[in-house]
Amino acid sequence: MIGRTKSDKHLSLRFWFLAAFIVFVFLIGGASRADSIYLLVLRPVAILVCGAAIIALPKGALGSYKTLAWLGGAIIALPLLQLIPLPPGLAHLLPGHGLIADIDKAAGIDAWRCITMVPSATRNALFSLSVPLAAFLLGISIPREEQQRILPIVLILGLVSALIGLLQAVGTSSSPLYFHELSNDGSAIGLFVNRNHHAYFLAGLFVMIGTLAAVYARTPQAQSLFGWIALVVAIAMIPFILITGSRSGLAVALVGILAGGAAYRLGTRSIRVAVKKRSGMKSYLAYVGAAVAACVLVMLSIMFSRAMSIERLAAPGQLDDLRFSLWMPTLEAARSYFPFGSGMGSFVEVYQIQEAHDMLGLSYINHAHNDWLEMLMTGGLLGGAVLAVIVVAWAMVSAKVWLGRGANSTDDIYARLGSTVLLLFAIGSFSDYPLRTPSIMVLAVMAALWMNVPFRLPAKSPLGSEK
Repeated sequence: MIGRTKSDKHLSLRFWFLAAFIVFVFLIGGASRADSIYLLVLRPVAILVCGAAIIALPKGALGSYKTLAWLGGAIIALPLLQLIPLPPGLAHLLPGHGLIADIDKAAGIDAWRCITMVPSATRNALFSLSVPLAAFLLGISIPREEQQRILPIVLILGLVSALIGLLQAVGTSSSPLYFHELSNDGSAIGLFVNRNHHAYFLAGLFVMIGTLAAVYARTPQAQSLFGWIALVVAIAMIPFILITGSRSGLAVALVGILAGGAAYRLGTRSIRVAVKKRSGMKSYLAYVGAAVAACVLVMLSIMFSRAMSIERLAAPGQLDDLRFSLWMPTLEAARSYFPFGSGMGSFVEVYQIQEAHDMLGLSYINHAHNDWLEMLMTGGLLGGAVLAVIVVAWAMVSAKVWLGRGANSTDDIYARLGSTVLLLFAIGSFSDYPLRTPSIMVLAVMAALWMNVPFRLPAKSPLGSEK
């Protein structure tokens, strides 16, 4: 619903609390490393927010979010189950735990052991969930209209991150604009540590721009205005993707651009039907002009050696990328520890057990760079089952809002946005680990809330009430 309502004029205190929390997380939560100094502040604050949100949770707030609550509970239960101590000797019988059994026998240790191979890493994985849990509890405590009002705040954060990335690209690797240690210094990483995570976030902005334009296109005149604004802003965003130097980010951005255009077209289709057909030549010329402008920006970025994504993509030896060589060992480890998994967050230590001799060096492998495989390795059968349920739930809602002919309410428009944002992160997870970053986790929670469409309610027109 776009028309001004009481909730539009007076946003609740809970809304501003959620907005402040999201801004706080994005400012300091751009790193996924367990030793990030910012986590000393972020996680205690998130735990306090969880407690306050539970105490102040409105009665019946969970009623419309039972599916999300069950899925969130399953995600939290996974590391908890892996941390349950088992009697002496029982853990030694678990698949893949032979090394621990040999060490205990040699050292004469008769201790209780957990399912996880690395309890400290699994505890860290458990505590990392406090941040998205806080966002979820705050999110379900406000009306759906206020959840949707979070979008401009996220969009502004994205533009700020893009601008910081630009300043990083034209500056030096020692610039104070690199806020985290052990980051991709010298690259345009914005508020993040990892160039890929920044690129995935920027890719989501294309869909956010298209969604916001569709929501505010209430009349034929407004459709033209906001359509052009969205197009100009989207084209201007392209160089920011290119300078990140992220190859996978470039691919994800292409999906985001197409999805952003589709979201705008579907969101305004009822308006276009009501408007008489105008000169088709003008529309075609507009599209051609936009395409030419985008190509010019790409060419200028390449000419000024700022299109690092394309340069890295065109560099020789792409098939020899290290991350591809990690996938088979990760699959082998997943088989070795099946069905219980090696323990959430245990990839580093477990991979080192079976790391090939020719891979040894002064650096270490921090992740499988394919979070789908890493989840199977560390989460085992239960982790794979949770992933499968999430994918099925996502697919069912996505089919409803993208393919349903009558699905064009404001809720449906935002549901398409949430569906696409999660899809972009899912694609990025095939070559990286974006959903381990606190700020990305919070955005994923908001996307899931946007997707939670109340199908049983009468559809609301994005044009407001019609007579």
